[in-house]
Amino acid sequence: MNNNQPTVRLENWSLLQGLYVANNRLRGNVYGHPDKEDGKQIDTSTIRSVRGRAVTTASETVYILEEPDIEWVAWLEKNKIKYNHTNPLGYQYNVSFWRKLLNALHIK
Repeated sequence: MNNNQPTVRLENWSLLQGLYVANNRLRGNVYGHPDKEDGKQIDTSTIRSVRGRAVTTASETVYILEEPDIEWVAWLEKNKIKYNHTNPLGYQYNVSFWRKLLNALHIK
């Protein structure tokens, strides 16, 4: 983690999928951000790196992922994508995830 930038918590979060992995962002309620009111729903800048529950975005902010949006988890389960609490975005870079996602969206 970058010690020069804020580390904040993101609760009730979900992944906002771009057309390409490089465009993915998060949406959730932020806590501990120096410029945002606690509990405010935000969309992050694009994800640059993921280490377990720590996500660094293009703005260099490090978000610690707390509990996800229950609707997001239900969508994952419906599409047979297993949610991992210790590495919640680990599936994101998995080829089988993309196949399941494209099938769920009816894209061939």
